[in-house]
Amino acid sequence: MDLYYFYNLVIQSDIELYGLSGYNNSNNRIPDVVVKLKDSLPQDIISKTGKGIVAEHQTNYAWFYCYAGCFIIENGCSIHVYPKDGITDNELSGFILGWGLSFIFLEKGYTAIHSSALSFKHVVFLISGQSGVGKSTLSSYLLKHGYKYLTDDITYVSPDTDYVVFPGIPIQKICREAALKISEKELLIYTDSKKDKYAYKNIKDFESNPGRLKVLFLIEISPNDSLEFIELSGPDKLTAVLESLYMKNMFGYTHFPIEEKIRCLKIASAIKVIKIRRPATGNTIEEICNYIQKYLEVNICQL
Repeated sequence: MDLYYFYNLVIQSDIELYGLSGYNNSNNRIPDVVVKLKDSLPQDIISKTGKGIVAEHQTNYAWFYCYAGCFIIENGCSIHVYPKDGITDNELSGFILGWGLSFIFLEKGYTAIHSSALSFKHVVFLISGQSGVGKSTLSSYLLKHGYKYLTDDITYVSPDTDYVVFPGIPIQKICREAALKISEKELLIYTDSKKDKYAYKNIKDFESNPGRLKVLFLIEISPNDSLEFIELSGPDKLTAVLESLYMKNMFGYTHFPIEEKIRCLKIASAIKVIKIRRPATGNTIEEICNYIQKYLEVNICQL
């Protein structure tokens, strides 16, 4: 079993976890999370999946079923993986690093936000939004203009750590079209046959120092032709944070923990939230980038 280090956790895994830093356990630290491959799926889960149930969650226990197999998470410290035939370790790793660790961190008091975390003059901000709104394109544009990223797809935030965002994995999820444009093919890992996605090991733009979260930029498609920037307040800030949750769809299958709602309320109260409404057509990336940079520069003393 290999050892990895992530968000101050030592992870021991039967499956190679792409992008994570290896851990030299010279001090014999007991692993915080153990990932094990398993063969025989418990009968009760077989019965439930046969009835169309794809996930369950309760305190210290969760499981989910997907095209790659079944994953059982227990006590905030173990992930048991029951892979389907023909599934690669890279595909299993994607679900472990996604839903699997998100359940682990949920038990440890962290909220998983579906976002990229970027850094500008030591100010950390998030870019979030539904699939297809352009957040990956915007993040890539900002990286080309001197910004750094701490996380690419999931950002873990906790009021208990003063909203500090720790560096995640120096990996960016990209589509085939973007992968074809990268010359260093050895830095690409094919991770998702269903969505035809790659992982790109981008170390040069990675920020290795943690920073306190200050702003959430939530992007959505507008029915209008104009580009709008709206600074939210009150209940609208909470709604924006809830809309950005990585576990939002999973909670629809299970239930929404009250502790998670309380954390979201605290996060919304502690940060600025800007909604960016962009038209469905036309290239507005440069204009959005200019707004973000100007907003951060003008407000950096207050952030």
